[in-house]
Amino acid sequence: MIDIYVKCCFKTRVKHKFNVRLMKLDMVLRLKEMFAETSATLESFGAAADKSPQAAAAWLKTGNISIESLHALSDYYKFDIHWMITGEGPKYRSESDSAPATDIPPDEQALLNKYRRMPAEKKRTMQTISDAFDQQEIDRDAV
Repeated sequence: MIDIYVKCCFKTRVKHKFNVRLMKLDMVLRLKEMFAETSATLESFGAAADKSPQAAAAWLKTGNISIESLHALSDYYKFDIHWMITGEGPKYRSESDSAPATDIPPDEQALLNKYRRMPAEKKRTMQTISDAFDQQEIDRDAV
């Protein structure tokens, strides 16, 4: 009786490890598909989730990615989060799920797109420059 129990548990563990490996492989394939479809660089792919290019490379190699990073990629690239996790359903979010459209002039949209692709460190630098510029405007108005 004990031998049967041990064999059953071993088979279950092996089966579980096999299923986890298949799930990771599926995640790798979906991440690579997203990466290819978006024509992203490792730097921009990682920056979309406020992570490093090395983290993005690791996602594409291992499939190990946090749910927070998946949500960030979903928000940035408009992929459906359910599809990203399971591979089922529509690949892209429907228009009703996305943020309402705004009328941003093309030059401002281009700047916004560049900013969104920047790594976190460059974004912080840009924010510091913007804050300094705002402070200069306030100082000029006070004079």
